[in-house]
Amino acid sequence: MSFRREEKIRLTAFEQQQLQQRLQRQGMQPLYPPRIVHSLYLDNYARQILHDAEEGVLPRKKIRLRHYEAGQNPSSIKQSIEHQLEVKTSSVEGRFKTTERLSPQRYAHILRNGLLDTYYGQVSAVLQVRYRRAYFALQGLRITLDSELQYARHQGSGENLHSSQWLPDTHCVLEIKAPAHSHPDFLQRCVPYPRQRFSKYANGMLLLQLDSLRPL
Repeated sequence: MSFRREEKIRLTAFEQQQLQQRLQRQGMQPLYPPRIVHSLYLDNYARQILHDAEEGVLPRKKIRLRHYEAGQNPSSIKQSIEHQLEVKTSSVEGRFKTTERLSPQRYAHILRNGLLDTYYGQVSAVLQVRYRRAYFALQGLRITLDSELQYARHQGSGENLHSSQWLPDTHCVLEIKAPAHSHPDFLQRCVPYPRQRFSKYANGMLLLQLDSLRPL
């Protein structure tokens, strides 16, 4: 288990462009090409994961299914998409993530039946999030920049959402990922911009007014 620090900066599109240019002048370099991220978040009947995220409760989890698209024509790689189950835990010691690759059968089973979590009990898919993620390195730090965020209510397995069902977010998110022992002053000097707590899951649920709905 490897803990890490994570700090987030929520930006307008203009602020994102300005900050990215500033960090590139400081030596920030791309790690590899950007890709489209698809996340499907799970929660229990009481929306406890959402409430814990909003209240900043520790420890807490995020539970999601995820897959990636790459290249200029995402439809050309549909057959090669691999889904994975990610459980992201936040604790007083820091954050860590576990990842499990899913077979098509296991993925379909979770979509139909949800899964049993040791902390939150039975959880089911409730929210879809997609965005463009760019990856950078700066002074030993990993920096990701998420833009073109969109949210949609999960409708069920095999769904094909229309563009009108996706709600766009006008903001971008820059995230700094660093070893748990990294000093906050060092991180602030590397990226001198105000931090704030931000959760794509919580933001999407609240924007779509799904915080009081129940899983299908």
